[in-house]
Amino acid sequence: MKPIKLTRNHLAVAAATNSWEGETNGLNCVHVEEGRLVAADGHMCVVADVETAGVETPFLVPRKTFMGVDPIEDEVELRENGSIRVTNDAGHQEINNGTVDAKYPNVDPILERPEGQQPAIRIALAPAVLRKVLDSVGDTNQVVFYFYEPLTQVFFEANTPEKHRGAFMPMTSSPEKE
Repeated sequence: MKPIKLTRNHLAVAAATNSWEGETNGLNCVHVEEGRLVAADGHMCVVADVETAGVETPFLVPRKTFMGVDPIEDEVELRENGSIRVTNDAGHQEINNGTVDAKYPNVDPILERPEGQQPAIRIALAPAVLRKVLDSVGDTNQVVFYFYEPLTQVFFEANTPEKHRGAFMPMTSSPEKE
C-alpha cells in the first residue's frame, strides 16, 4: 500500500472516536478501509472519503496517533503500519502507536438513508455557530435542540445546573430535497 495523504479534515475524523485512556478497542480508533476513514464512539459515526490505493485489509489506528497533528503547513501521510509521517520545513516526524487488533462494528446500516424517502426537514448549521453554542453551555452531558414549524430559529437547552438555554439561526432549512 502506498502512503495515504491526509488533510486537516481527514485528521478531524478522529474526534468522533472514544477518548478512553488506558483501554484500546475499535471505538477509540480510526478504521482505515478501502476508500474511507471511519470513526465511531457508540453514539455517533463519521465517515470521510480518502484515496487509499491498495488497502486490501482494513486496519485500526489509535485515536492518539491522529490528535495533535496540524497539517496546515505540513504534508501528512498515513502508513499501513499505523504510523503518521509529518513532513515540513524542519524535516520529518514519525508518530507511531501501531495498529490495534480489534473488531470494528459494521457501520454501513447506520449510515444508510431510507431509500425512496425524502427527509422530513433538512437543516444546515455553521460549524462555528454550533461550536459556539456547545462552548457556551459549559460542562454538560446533554444539549437538546428543538425545531418548530415554520423553522425560523433552533432552540436549545443544556442539562446543566445553571439551565443553559438559547436559540440560534440555521444557515438553511428546508423540508425539500437535498
